[in-house]
Amino acid sequence: MDSHVRGLLKGLAAIDSDNQYLLFTTHANHDSFEGLPDNFERVLFRATNQSRVSRLFSEQIRLAWHIKRHRLDVLHSPGFTMPLLTTVPRVLTVHDLKVYALPRIYSASRRTLVKYFVEKAIRCADAIISVSNFTRQDIVNRFGIPEHRISVVHNAIESHPPVVGGCWPELARRLGILTEYIVAFSSREAHKNIPSLLKAFAQTGMANHVQLVVVGHLPKDPIPLRGVADSLEMGPRIVFTGYLSESERTLVLAHAKALAFPSLYEGFGIVLLEAMNAGVPIACADVTALPEVAGLAALFFNPLSVDDIVSALQRLLADGSLRQRLVLAGRKRARDFSWELSACQTLKVYERVCHAIDPD
Repeated sequence: MDSHVRGLLKGLAAIDSDNQYLLFTTHANHDSFEGLPDNFERVLFRATNQSRVSRLFSEQIRLAWHIKRHRLDVLHSPGFTMPLLTTVPRVLTVHDLKVYALPRIYSASRRTLVKYFVEKAIRCADAIISVSNFTRQDIVNRFGIPEHRISVVHNAIESHPPVVGGCWPELARRLGILTEYIVAFSSREAHKNIPSLLKAFAQTGMANHVQLVVVGHLPKDPIPLRGVADSLEMGPRIVFTGYLSESERTLVLAHAKALAFPSLYEGFGIVLLEAMNAGVPIACADVTALPEVAGLAALFFNPLSVDDIVSALQRLLADGSLRQRLVLAGRKRARDFSWELSACQTLKVYERVCHAIDPD
């Protein structure tokens, strides 16, 4: 979420010096938004040591007060929820509807709370931005929102190749990366489908000379990943790095032989753009928004079939010409996404809502 906001702000700063922007920040991110042009002002409105429930209600009460005080023309809420009791025209960004598609990855209390505020926000918004055509259609299907109220504005990344400096050997040793490897990304939520990838990797027949490196927090449910790895008896061939800093994460991705992305649900899939930009070939699931983002720059597989994942990994690792084609296609595909383009499209939504212009 933070990377989305920072990218969009950078794009807006590059194209718009006329409008005034107020950024409502927390103690955790306030200082990180320094360096923006003079038409961007930061307003600290919330402490960070709050529970999820407290944060949601803080948004409804304290942020609503700030909105009234500063007499905003338009409010853009970039992360699923927004103040409901305000008369200011509201723009809402919806990144995905994972809480509806995969409800079991949330606790019952969190699922109930998130669903309540997300649905309220979607129905109250004057305009909705979705980060993919897939997410727009998901909103239409689930809530009956007219398509003309939803604008698709894709995510993006910095377009320059990542810097891969001389600290890589030390980082690789520290993480236990010993040879060529496939990289994958996990999260606290189970939809990343890493257990299926572990099982597929163990069956590729390439585990003697290729490692699987899993970056990020590990989900606790429904299946502990380390337990799955131990049952496969792969030893150091499977590496769990845990959480990495942004620079470390960039290095691990940039040095990978391939990216495996078996996720069951993504509203966009920003890591695909990161891999394309880094020149890393991709094997990914053929579901949700992933084909829309990857285009012709990935080898697709059915994430529900371990055999299909095995086949895709074997083919990608064994076929050098295929990897090269995917790298070239990826670099070309990545150029279709930019924060300046996203900012231009977002600014048009602001103007439309502010002036109550019918999108048709």
